[in-house]
Amino acid sequence: MAPRRVGVWDAVARLAAFTMVSAVLLWGVLLSPPLTGLRRALGLPEVLPGGRFNPATHTFSVEPSNPNLYFARLTHYYHALFACLLFATIVAAAAPPLLELREGFRRGALVLGFLGALWTSCGGLLYAYYARLPWLHGLFIAGLAMLYAAGVLAASSIKPRDWLDAGVLAAIVLLLVGGAIGGFVGSSFIDHSVRAGLVRALSLARLNPDLAESNPYWRAVVGHEHAMVAIADSVALILVLKCLGVRWSRGRRAAAVLAVAGLIVMAVASFLVWPYGGVAHEAITPASLVLLLCLTLLLARTMKQGDMVHRSARVAAVIGVLTVWGAVVVPGAIVAMSLHHPTPFIHPAFRSPYWRVAENAFNIGHWHILLAAWGLGVFTAAMATEPRGGRLRDLAASAALLLAAVGFAAASFAADLYMLCSGPKPTPTTSPWMPWIEAGLVVMSLGVATAYMVVLYDTARTILNRRA
Repeated sequence: MAPRRVGVWDAVARLAAFTMVSAVLLWGVLLSPPLTGLRRALGLPEVLPGGRFNPATHTFSVEPSNPNLYFARLTHYYHALFACLLFATIVAAAAPPLLELREGFRRGALVLGFLGALWTSCGGLLYAYYARLPWLHGLFIAGLAMLYAAGVLAASSIKPRDWLDAGVLAAIVLLLVGGAIGGFVGSSFIDHSVRAGLVRALSLARLNPDLAESNPYWRAVVGHEHAMVAIADSVALILVLKCLGVRWSRGRRAAAVLAVAGLIVMAVASFLVWPYGGVAHEAITPASLVLLLCLTLLLARTMKQGDMVHRSARVAAVIGVLTVWGAVVVPGAIVAMSLHHPTPFIHPAFRSPYWRVAENAFNIGHWHILLAAWGLGVFTAAMATEPRGGRLRDLAASAALLLAAVGFAAASFAADLYMLCSGPKPTPTTSPWMPWIEAGLVVMSLGVATAYMVVLYDTARTILNRRA
C-alpha cells in the first residue's frame, strides 16, 4: 500500500499514541526490581505494599494480609497499557486509506480513543500507585467507557471492502463483548463476598491454576484476558497485511475467510471459559491455530516490491510472526502436553510443585510476549504507512523497524529458554538466558527510541507544511 498523506490531526494523534504507550512502559520499567536504586534517588518508594520480591527466584509473593493492593496494581497498570495500545491501534487503523471510515466517525473515534486512553492511564496509575481516591478510580472507569464508545463508533463507521476489513470489524465487535465481560467482573467487586472469593482465587492461581478453577469470576477474568490479547494481536497483524498489500487469489481469499472464522471461534470459546471452564480449550486451540496459520500464509503472499521502509516492514512482520510461532505456539504446545502427565520434554508433569516457579515464569513470559507482539504489529503498520521524507529519515525508520523486531525475537526466545532450559527453578543468578532477555529488550528499546525521533520529525514537518 502506498504511503499516505497525513494532516495535522493524524500526525498529532500518532505522536500522542506513541508518547502515551512509551510513558506507561517506562513507568513499568521504573518499577522493576533492578531499578530500586533509581527509585530511591527519585524519592519513590523502594517496596510497594501488598507484594514481596524474592530475589532468589526473581518472583513476587502476595502478602496474605493485604493481597488487594498487589492485584489492584496489576489490574490498573495493565488496563492502562492496554488502553494506550488500543488508542494506538485506533490511530493506525483510522489512517486513510488503510480502512474506509466515514470522516465524522473517524475523527470521533480518534478523540474518544485519546480521551479514553488518557483518563484510563492517568486515573488507573494514580489510583494504584499514588492514592486510592474514589475520584481517581472514577476517572479510570470513565476512560474505559470512552474507549468503549470509540469502539462502538469505529464499528459503526467501517465499510468492509475485503475479508481483512471484515476481520477488523469482527475483532472490534468481539473486543466490545470482552469489554462488557470485564465490566461485569469489575462491577462485581462491589459485593464483598465476591471480591474476597476472587482475590483468594487469584492468589491460589499463582501457586496452581487448578485450585482456582471452581471460582466463576476467576474463569471470567481468564477468558477476558485471553480473548482481549489474542483479538488485539490479530487486529495488529491484519493491519500489517493491509499496509503491505496481499496479492489476492481464490486460495488467499479462502485463507482470509478461514482466518476470520478462526478469530470468531477462538474469541467466543475464550468467553465460554467463564461458564464452562477449561473444556473450552477444545475449541480455543484449533481455532487459534487456524487463525495464525491463515494469517501467516497471507503474510507470505504480501507485496515484496516497495521502497526501503516497505521492505523493512515486511521483514519485521515476518520476524514477529515466526517469533510467535517459535516462542509461543510451540512451547505452549509442549507445556500443554506436559501439564498433567510427564513427557520426554518435561519431567515430572509441569503442574507439579517441582515446576511451580518455572510455570509462573512461563505464564508471565508468554503474557508479555503477546503484549509486545501487539505493540510490534501496530508499530510496524504505523511506520509502513508513514509519508516518506528523504533518505536519512527513511533509513532511520527502516533501522527502527528492524531493531524492534530483532530485539523482540531475541527477548522472546530467551524468555522461553530461561524457563525450559534452566531447571525447575530458574533464577537470574544461575540462568545464562537472563542477559539475553535484557539485551533483547535493550535492542527493542533502541528501535522504539529511533522511531520516536522519526515520528517527532514527521509531526513537526506536517505542522510546518500546514502553516506554510
